[in-house]
Amino acid sequence: MAFSEPPRRRINALGLPVLLVGIGLWAYHNSFRGAFLFDDHRHILNNVNVREPSPPWACLAESARPIVDCSFTLNYALAGAQPFTYHAVNLAIHLLAGLLLFGLVRRTLETSRLATRFGKSAPWLALATALLWVVHPLQTQSVTYIVQRAESLMGLCYVATIYCLCRSATSSSARRWEALAVLACGAGMASKLDMMTAPLTALLYDRVFFSGSVRQALRKRPLLYLGLFASMGLGMYLAIVPIGKSLLLPGLRLSPPTILGYAGTQPQIILHYLKLSLWPHPLVFDYLWPVATTINAILWPSLAVGALGLAALWALRRRPPVGFLGAWVFLTLAPSSSVLPIADLAVEHRMYLALAAVMMLLVLAGYSCFRGKIALVVLVGLAAIYGTLTIRRNADYASEWRMWNDVLTKRPNHFRALSSLGDLMRREGRLDEAVAYYTQALRVIPDHPEAHFNLGFVLIRQRNLAEAIEHYRRALELYPEYPEAHNNLGIALKASGKLDEAMAQYREALRLRPDYADAHFNAANVLFEQGKIEEAKREYETTLSLQPAYAQYREAKQMVAVLSR
Repeated sequence: MAFSEPPRRRINALGLPVLLVGIGLWAYHNSFRGAFLFDDHRHILNNVNVREPSPPWACLAESARPIVDCSFTLNYALAGAQPFTYHAVNLAIHLLAGLLLFGLVRRTLETSRLATRFGKSAPWLALATALLWVVHPLQTQSVTYIVQRAESLMGLCYVATIYCLCRSATSSSARRWEALAVLACGAGMASKLDMMTAPLTALLYDRVFFSGSVRQALRKRPLLYLGLFASMGLGMYLAIVPIGKSLLLPGLRLSPPTILGYAGTQPQIILHYLKLSLWPHPLVFDYLWPVATTINAILWPSLAVGALGLAALWALRRRPPVGFLGAWVFLTLAPSSSVLPIADLAVEHRMYLALAAVMMLLVLAGYSCFRGKIALVVLVGLAAIYGTLTIRRNADYASEWRMWNDVLTKRPNHFRALSSLGDLMRREGRLDEAVAYYTQALRVIPDHPEAHFNLGFVLIRQRNLAEAIEHYRRALELYPEYPEAHNNLGIALKASGKLDEAMAQYREALRLRPDYADAHFNAANVLFEQGKIEEAKREYETTLSLQPAYAQYREAKQMVAVLSR
């Protein structure tokens, strides 16, 4: 009797991926109870493009991450504001990425360059790498924080691109695998712009493990690289998509630093990321990392990161597989951790892909130091520790209250934590507590427009109109093109009996945002009180044309009916 493959190999091929998924489910079993946090509200629950989806072909014109937004739209259509399905999709993406990483590592270790040393142990080394990557607590922000599906989906596409390249180099169906690589790369570009380095990583991987040189790689697979680099055009197009309807508010964000300030701060952040890769404590949901301003804060971390970069370049020449892992870290971090300034200097989800190379280096180092049962004990122990820490970290995502208080414990007087707790108290109707949190946030950053806006919003509900007007005016001094502040200032002025001033604010809100249904509705109410019936009717009709299904506009329907008699 003949077998297509040895029984042991068949067990590895089936059993190890099942084991990987099972342990991943254990590590994230409590993530399904996670709440919507921070940007989840802005990009999902309050995103018009998600709640009222446009035709699929319109996504490219309305979103910088169309595939991610389409997935949120499907989630919203299925379950509305119930977070369970969102977490289920996020975890499925992460586990699928883990399976692809397992396959990529196994097949890479079985290439002619590495098979002599690692071939027999390739499935187990691949399992160790993928397992530590899947259950590592540093990954929780990319998996359990719902909106960071953008990071994990991009990561899935990134690994899929390299995996398909690997298969194309060893398969008789090379063209099919090349086409899949290009599709995966394009999907990654439509998920997050960090995908832009994937074609370079693919070319470097080909050069190290299959072709021997960049020129040979391009000669062997010209259509593949033409497609991969052409997909960067999609990424560049999406980079200039105008900010969509979900991003109209200034948000609880600070202005991005200068290019020099950002670049000078990133080395210390990269070192922090690498430390968390090995010792994942403390994990912080929101750092608000300060810009480095002293010579010591810039120089020594820059020298350390520079030394790591030089070591990776040296390894590319002398030990190319190890050098590739170092290059993987730098290439995957480059879009967010180099010179392009982003308001948030440090966030843990940026290590999602880079962590794979760190775990691979850790596994190879362990393989060199330990063998047999000792290596197995070390792997099981480390996976158990990481998985337990992941379960514990997922518990912090169970509620906004718990997460933001965790941030305050680790970062006292954290502006966004105070503001977000104020938002939570406001939504729960605990207005005095909301005022206290917003006031404390303003002590930390006195000149933040949305903090003044939020405090004014609560003060209106408390009927403290004079103070509300004061805070709205201050918000508009800081950020004049803030249509929501103009609209709410109009509400406060109308409640104070100042109809003309209120109307002026509504007009300004509509100048900034012509499709602002609330402002049209509020303007219609003022016009009706002023006896301008025809103008009021037009504003009510405009309101209904913009938001025909909103329950709060039933009054507008009634008014249109009355005014039409």
